[in-house]
Amino acid sequence: MSVKSEERDNISKYGFIPLTEFTSNNKSHSKKSVKRRVDTGERRLSDFDVYCKYCRACGADWIIRRGPRHNKRKGEVQRYKCKRCGHRFSREGWGHFPLWVVEAILSLAVEGLGPSVILDKLKGEALRHNLTVKISRQTVSNIIKRCVDAFLKFEEGARRECTSCFEWQIDDTPQRPTRDVGDHFEQPQSDDRKFWITNVLEVDSRYWLTAHVSFLERDAKVSEKAVRMALKRARDAPNRWRCDGLRSHIRGIRNVLPHATIFSKTKAEKFEHINLIESLHSSMRRKGIKKRKKFHSLMTLQILLDLVRMWHNFLRRLDSLGGITPAAKVGITPVFRSWGEFVLYVFRRLK
Repeated sequence: MSVKSEERDNISKYGFIPLTEFTSNNKSHSKKSVKRRVDTGERRLSDFDVYCKYCRACGADWIIRRGPRHNKRKGEVQRYKCKRCGHRFSREGWGHFPLWVVEAILSLAVEGLGPSVILDKLKGEALRHNLTVKISRQTVSNIIKRCVDAFLKFEEGARRECTSCFEWQIDDTPQRPTRDVGDHFEQPQSDDRKFWITNVLEVDSRYWLTAHVSFLERDAKVSEKAVRMALKRARDAPNRWRCDGLRSHIRGIRNVLPHATIFSKTKAEKFEHINLIESLHSSMRRKGIKKRKKFHSLMTLQILLDLVRMWHNFLRRLDSLGGITPAAKVGITPVFRSWGEFVLYVFRRLK
């Protein structure tokens, strides 16, 4: 059986129904070549099956099993041999722990659980399946940070055109820190000490472009930085912006895009003016960024916020998009069913 026929047979194995809503008709406005856009129904064997990390061979014609070996942390690890280059290898390449451990850590972290609670749940799950998982609280945090860094690097390399450059929305929301955060800023101890989360949302695809965290700052510089970060993740600038009556947002947009059309109304005047990004804030609060949850540092909040943003863009299926994810809508990735598939997809493309 050829590799192509093997790929066709394994597409149906995943039970995924191809979606026809997505079309790649966007034309590039730059002279540089644009990478091939990913179809939402495309689940190729080469994306999820075992492959040789030395010569990139894939499929049953080249890859054969060569028995398991015992790993101190991963347990029994299946070994493979490539008939093309003769090398032996194991599939796991995302860390020192099995994929189910990484997937469980990311899933529980998105729900807002801390490293200590995640550690307890991992040990309980391992006992139920007669497995041994030697992991510490700091290792849980390190796995989250390593995965978030890989996701951001993958997203940066997958810059794409927006499905529509018609409208973006920008807004911010506060988050309470602990009492000992920011003492080096020489600010008085008061109830006004808080983090500010500035978000930018692409309306047509619901793609969450930016989640920028600042401490004690809510000025034009913060809004300008959030806008520049959003433009780095999209090839084109929008035709229209929507925001509330905060002047720093307007000045921040004007500093980057002087000729942009901005529709700004206060929430008291017209609350549904930015209803989509307000809905995004509600979804964010239901996940890891709880309103009453307090964070010890800006970096901790930023890492968790980026993780929730990745969940929204790559794993959250929206009814308004026909049951696909925002990343599939703009043609970055196919639709994933779990964190495990997303981790496999990302780490394979970063090598």
